[in-house]
Amino acid sequence: MIINNLSIQSLRNIGQADISFSPKINLIQGGNGAGKTSLLEAIYLLARSRSFRQTHKNTLIKQSEEHLTVFAEAKTDRGVTKKIGLQKKGTETQIKVNGKRATKLSTLAIALPIALITPHSHRIVEEGPEHRRRLLNWGVFHVKHQYQNQLTKYNRVLMQRNAAIKSGNANPAIWDEQLDFYAKEITDLLEEYVHDWQVAVTALSQDIDLFKGIKLLYKRGWEKKTTFKAALKTKLELDKRRGFTSVGPHRSDLLLQIENNPVKQRLSRGQQKFLVTLLMLAQSRLQQEKNSEKAIILYDDFQSELDRESQKRLFKVIDDSECQTIMTLIESDKEIISRMNSDDSMFHVEHGSFTHQV
Repeated sequence: MIINNLSIQSLRNIGQADISFSPKINLIQGGNGAGKTSLLEAIYLLARSRSFRQTHKNTLIKQSEEHLTVFAEAKTDRGVTKKIGLQKKGTETQIKVNGKRATKLSTLAIALPIALITPHSHRIVEEGPEHRRRLLNWGVFHVKHQYQNQLTKYNRVLMQRNAAIKSGNANPAIWDEQLDFYAKEITDLLEEYVHDWQVAVTALSQDIDLFKGIKLLYKRGWEKKTTFKAALKTKLELDKRRGFTSVGPHRSDLLLQIENNPVKQRLSRGQQKFLVTLLMLAQSRLQQEKNSEKAIILYDDFQSELDRESQKRLFKVIDDSECQTIMTLIESDKEIISRMNSDDSMFHVEHGSFTHQV
């Protein structure tokens, strides 16, 4: 997938911007607050209907304006054109894909597959399992088409069981049979995906001679030595005290190890960021193998946490992936620029205004 053209109106400090991207690497250079991250945010809005920024979520619309709009013309790797538009006014958001209103987030994710790396992406390694589950779910969604449907059914039954737990009167166990069925379905898909993902990650790590011995292990959300139904029964009294179902795929984790040790104990923050990028590029490779479609890589503040040698190696990995990449830099970097190919592009942004330089 590539974005050919992007139009932005009234998003944060961007009044009006019309940008034509290279299908390969696009460098967005400018100072702090210039509008670099807002450009990535615009694309993210089209793909997810929400912002990825942790602060100032309620200031998306440019001051003194009533609404913002974002429009992209994209093309799949099979040559199919997609036109995706978003308008946000107050709390109302409307998105259309090829002229038809999109009401499901899954429709957007399929229409515009993206992978986002930010200065906070190390959290995937360092912090709780919800970050890794999110990354894992994104990958499975794009290569196992039945996964989303099964996960939706699982979550619906889970909500019913949790409601029964909280009521104190109903019997939560009446939902265990259905929950067990869907849990098995999605767990099988997750384990299959992690196996394939491991193969792709190993191949990439060998290509760059880095992170050798990296292991991806799927940890089910209950004890492996028992069945899920048995775990639900064993934990029922605990669940009643806590008010929710404490075991299941919704409590699973993706363990990342090097030489049988947790990655977060062995790698610096910069190395963790490099590894997360590698994980996402491996997911894109899998997606291309299964669906003939690559993800678009959005990389905010590429230089953050990376030393010069890591920047050089990572830039090459991204270039070799042949994914369209839109990458922001705080300052112009001659060494990075020197590695650009003739079909790459560079833009300078200042006060929300973009200038095509290369």
